[in-house]
Amino acid sequence: MARSLHQSHASFALLILILTFALCSMQEVTVCTYNIRNLVFSWEVRLRHFANMVESAGCEVLVLQEVRIHGDERWSQAQHLKRLLPRFRWAVCRAAGPVSKPPLSYWDGWEKEGLAVLSQWPLGQAWAWRLPQSLDTADTSQRLALHVPIDISSTRLHVIAVHFSTDRRQQCQEAADILAYIKRRNLNSVIVAGDLSTYTDFPDPVRLFIGSISNEGEAQASNCQGAVHTDSRPFQDAWVAALGPNSTGFTFSIMPSASLISRPDRILVSGDISVLQTSLHGNGTEYTSRHLDILLHRLWVIVRSAKAAALGYSGYSCLQDCGPSGVCRCGVCVQKVINTYPTIDKACECLLPHCRECSPGTFLVVCGFVAMMVVLLALTGLAVVKVLVVSAHFDQSATFQILGCTCCLFNLKLLSTATFTTRNRIGRILWRVGIGQLPPAILFFLCLSMLGLCSLAAVLALEDMFNTMRNVMEEELLPSDHLMLAATLRVL
Repeated sequence: MARSLHQSHASFALLILILTFALCSMQEVTVCTYNIRNLVFSWEVRLRHFANMVESAGCEVLVLQEVRIHGDERWSQAQHLKRLLPRFRWAVCRAAGPVSKPPLSYWDGWEKEGLAVLSQWPLGQAWAWRLPQSLDTADTSQRLALHVPIDISSTRLHVIAVHFSTDRRQQCQEAADILAYIKRRNLNSVIVAGDLSTYTDFPDPVRLFIGSISNEGEAQASNCQGAVHTDSRPFQDAWVAALGPNSTGFTFSIMPSASLISRPDRILVSGDISVLQTSLHGNGTEYTSRHLDILLHRLWVIVRSAKAAALGYSGYSCLQDCGPSGVCRCGVCVQKVINTYPTIDKACECLLPHCRECSPGTFLVVCGFVAMMVVLLALTGLAVVKVLVVSAHFDQSATFQILGCTCCLFNLKLLSTATFTTRNRIGRILWRVGIGQLPPAILFFLCLSMLGLCSLAAVLALEDMFNTMRNVMEEELLPSDHLMLAATLRVL
């Protein structure tokens, strides 16, 4: 009996060991997909917001769509994000094709658009291929699929980044092409992530992945005629697997409305991957609190456009088309509203150098005010140093006996001119012109007054510039027309 009990304990210990090994061999990873909406509006502000989203979601693998890329493909928006998030040591970016610039644009760069995958795990050899394109489609943009193997410890994960066409029939062809690629390469542990441009009334391209269209009869009955799921191992929708089919999970809104209407952003996983949890990020609440950052960034862009005008550049200054409800002025989009501000003629579009708020003359005025502010700030700093030096030798006991309190400003030496000697050339110049001879307290309050007057004069002289800065379109207060989808997965 004792021997039997001993064998039972040994078998139980062996079972525990096997289960422990099995659990340890399962790898968990958080995959996120996001349509970054290329360069529209304040990209630098949106970039910092996106980096915060990635950190809060705990993303380990990022799949990005609508990534703008320079013509030589040496720099992209993905590199911008990688600089802010150094833990993503590996990245790959591929261009789907060129994008058209607004007419008469004078700026260079960002000539292409495509897909990117960033990872904190090592990447294997990436492979990109063009998805099939119909000749009679209304969507003329070339679409791309990007296959990136990722090595997570001892497990190889295959991530396929996609951005489907907006044409419904072409979506079916693209889905069938990706499924055929997966079967041809005999891939396991596959994640298809990206913007599938899915319509709520047209789920058939996703149905191809999850195996709902598996024969010619079902294909003919659906809108994906001729497209059949060619693999016996269906995918599962991560959002549905985690939260059930009754959870909407909408991720897309038609700008400028913030109301979500559909779920084009998907993470589809093969059968050997289990879904632990999913979440959505980027509803705009945190981004709206960055209103001051948006205004400051717009002001910087306007000044930069004024500099370009002063250097002789001419043409369209915005990095994107401002849409039907906006116009471009000095590198920023403003609301197309008649007489929004009396000093801006009907908020109409203008080309450099013909915009008053960013003309070459305006740039010279800005440079003049900046120089004045720098000089006044330096003199204010000098006055503060002189006040501190004089106050350091002030005996406050007499003041305390008279008033019952002490304060360094009660020092009468702050109001008297002291002898001054220096070998510094700037100090001698200030002394000769009389500034250095002013008492410290008088110099300090005079500088503060001049700073206030200079600021007021700048606001009045640059009224057009500040009005354009404040005329923010409603769309610019939202980080994107998409939300970021995150899914924590377990690879068996």
